Amino acid sequence: MKTSKILFIVSLIGVIILLILVKNLNPPMLEQNLTALDLGKTYSIEGKIQKITLSSKVTSITIKNKNYSEIEILAFTDQINLTKNQDIMVKGRLDSYNKNKTTIIANKIELLQ
Repeated sequence: MKTSKILFIVSLIGVIILLILVKNLNPPMLEQNLTALDLGKTYSIEGKIQKITLSSKVTSITIKNKNYSEIEILAFTDQINLTKNQDIMVKGRLDSYNKNKTTIIANKIELLQ
């Protein structure tokens, strides 16, 4: 009887941990109606590369998608192998937003086919 209670509790804890991990692995897509409460949250965004600016410490990528006029992606690496007009998906933290410009700090950038 005691063993079955322990197994039940351990299983329940495992399920809770899995639910937390799944929620963090798939961030929601960035929506148009952002507020100050959204700053610092992780989002996904898809778009076409409009401009890439490389420097020694940070790469700035400007993308366009159907919901925003312009989104700036900051990647703190110089190992970016992307070109203009490629479609990408970015997962990262919302750093700032306004009607004309939104900035995401990239955690992961994937090339879409």
